[in-house]
Amino acid sequence: MGNEQLRQALRNAGLEVDDLAVKAEVDVKTVRRWVAGRTPRARYRRRVADALGVSERVLWPDEVPDEEQVDDATSEAFELLAARDAPDWRELLAEAHERAWLLDLTLGDVLTDGDDQLLADAASLGCSVRVLISDPDSVHLAIAEQDAGRHVNLADRPASVRELDRVVELLAPHAEQGEVELRKFVDAGAYRVLIFDDQALVRLRLSGVAADANPVLYLARDGNGEIFESFSQHFQTVWQRSEPLR
Repeated sequence: MGNEQLRQALRNAGLEVDDLAVKAEVDVKTVRRWVAGRTPRARYRRRVADALGVSERVLWPDEVPDEEQVDDATSEAFELLAARDAPDWRELLAEAHERAWLLDLTLGDVLTDGDDQLLADAASLGCSVRVLISDPDSVHLAIAEQDAGRHVNLADRPASVRELDRVVELLAPHAEQGEVELRKFVDAGAYRVLIFDDQALVRLRLSGVAADANPVLYLARDGNGEIFESFSQHFQTVWQRSEPLR
């Protein structure tokens, strides 16, 4: 059924989906998802409402509690979410114009077949695409598996090396073509950090908790740039210490 209020507001404003994408500074595919019924995050709801000359409540009555617009920047800049409620990183990638930076021990449960091409496509549009994954011989990789309850022998290569091998196989051709910068690191406390322009997803790593059950932080530079910049700096520091994968 989709969002009929948004469709009507577009008609009233004499705008097409492409026009709204320009005004909201997102990919046209993202706007199509909104029209189909996906709810934008708060910062984009405001942009869309302003562009269409209506209130957010008109477009998304279930998301705005009353006629007053909620201007609490903290709620937009910092959200702690269950993994299942976190935004899909591919949507944030579709909105990115400047950078797509991915940091994790393996990225094994992030990247699937076809996602490598999404990153390459983003690079072709001018995005800086940087991917950091663990050195397969890093003791921190094995320690992370212990913390997750796998209790591996630190003298052995942990099972997650297989995840690393798959990710490398997926991304290596794009790295060889210069589309993706792919590097390895040896660092403790390297939480998953996925940065797309001025938005980021950070997955916390809790001992004894399965990876898909760990909480996720959604961060935006708007409103509280200090938190966002801390994780951006974290990525850059790990990048500076990293080495070419091969």
